[in-house]
Amino acid sequence: MIETGPKQSGRWYAGLRTPRWKYVEHSTGERELYDLQQDPYELASVHNDPGYAVTRQALAGRLATLRTCAGDVCRQWTPVPAPKP
Repeated sequence: MIETGPKQSGRWYAGLRTPRWKYVEHSTGERELYDLQQDPYELASVHNDPGYAVTRQALAGRLATLRTCAGDVCRQWTPVPAPKP
């Protein structure tokens, strides 16, 4: 998990980074999703690409879980679904 803060003092973001994916949610409502295998320099977010909808939903759900979890359960990880062509 990656994040900035404090959230009370202005703009912030929270996200996840895996070997293949980077998913970020900004306090402004903007979302970013990068397929680091295809775009290692993060030049083009695929967040709005319908082919990545399942991947995006899986990462968003995992981020939501991590925001409130504590202990060893936070270390459990399930594979992220690949995009659909």
